[in-house]
Amino acid sequence: DIHRYQAECRAFMRRVPLLYTDADMGSSLVARYLTCELENEDDAVDAFGLNVYSYCDEQYLDSKGKDNFRYSPYWTIHKQFKHFSK
Repeated sequence: DIHRYQAECRAFMRRVPLLYTDADMGSSLVARYLTCELENEDDAVDAFGLNVYSYCDEQYLDSKGKDNFRYSPYWTIHKQFKHFSK
């Protein structure tokens, strides 16, 4: 609806991207819903952002005591959004 409104107002308003940002509690389900183009590209947001926050924790270290991405909460999020295009 916002994209259509922007198109109707194009004579006096420039089109700006429609963005959505979610907190780290967001899921790929929300992202897929907001980026779904059912009938045309105007049905979806132009970009989906995810604010992810994680604190340093010893449980995220590998066997050598170094930071390891695969043990952090980011790894799960990375897998959820691996094939995400927006």
